[in-house]
Amino acid sequence: MKFPKGKPVLENVKIHFVNFDNILNQAKKAREGRLNGYIQIIYPQEVDLLFFQNGNPINAGRFNRTGYSLVPIKDVVERAKKSEVGIVNIYDVPDELLYMMVVSLKETPLFANKPIKLLDIDKLLDRLKGVNFGGFLVLTKNFEYFYVKFEEGEPVRIYVAGKGVSSINREIFKKFLEKGGNDFYVSGYQGKTQIKQADPALVGMYVKFLNSLIGAFSEAIGPSIVRKTLMSSYEVAKNQHSLLNNFQIGDDLKVIEGTVAVTAEEVTNAFATWVDKFVDAIFVVLGRGTDEIIYKCIRDYRFALKSAGFFEKSKLSRLAI
Repeated sequence: MKFPKGKPVLENVKIHFVNFDNILNQAKKAREGRLNGYIQIIYPQEVDLLFFQNGNPINAGRFNRTGYSLVPIKDVVERAKKSEVGIVNIYDVPDELLYMMVVSLKETPLFANKPIKLLDIDKLLDRLKGVNFGGFLVLTKNFEYFYVKFEEGEPVRIYVAGKGVSSINREIFKKFLEKGGNDFYVSGYQGKTQIKQADPALVGMYVKFLNSLIGAFSEAIGPSIVRKTLMSSYEVAKNQHSLLNNFQIGDDLKVIEGTVAVTAEEVTNAFATWVDKFVDAIFVVLGRGTDEIIYKCIRDYRFALKSAGFFEKSKLSRLAI
């Protein structure tokens, strides 16, 4: 599988020679600027991509012969650390390409995998011009990926698999397709999706905060009642936020952290709902004593919760913390 390249930082290095902890740290400390680009990890049957913005990992994808999907950053990193077979490449790429690569994994396409040879290209381009299309197209051919940026309904730049970027116009784009034998498949994207995954540390913080509440409430009213309220609140919350299906409640009443490929806002909304449902149920038993316990539990997480916008989503804003 080939993707557009930018400035090579590291190329064709066997994975067992790579220290991923060092790479993650160096991405933030590079002399020539923090990494904006991706790490490509080539395995025998598939390829993982880990995307960086300003030196920080923001998302991850997995590609194979059946397609591609978003995957949690944590999964990609842990897999790379454990693998003995694979090749690692690192490229610094323009923000525009980085955005298109991630969005194509996350956003629902306007149209998907249409064979170019069955399309009237002039009609397609006329239609895109008519709606002043400002998104992008993804072309695929033999597991090679090309990204075409549009502005005001016209193609203006193409990022070529295995190469870099070139300026184009309508006629150059049509000639490019013809030169490729029109064997491409094309998908179209609006390009309006947030691309940054929730930091695993944020997810971990929410789990620790909820577990703190569970422990404190268990001491106050006993684990039996807490178990019932926790389970019922979990069922309600996960019906509203499917990402919570990735988390489990252990026999010891502790929430077990899962790995998710979602945004920080989605995680915050989900845990705000779960905490609110849980606290509401506990309030029926404890009354105002509930708030006293929350104050104590929230002490260690107050600033992180504020920074994440948790209180803007949660009923706990009533506490004016």
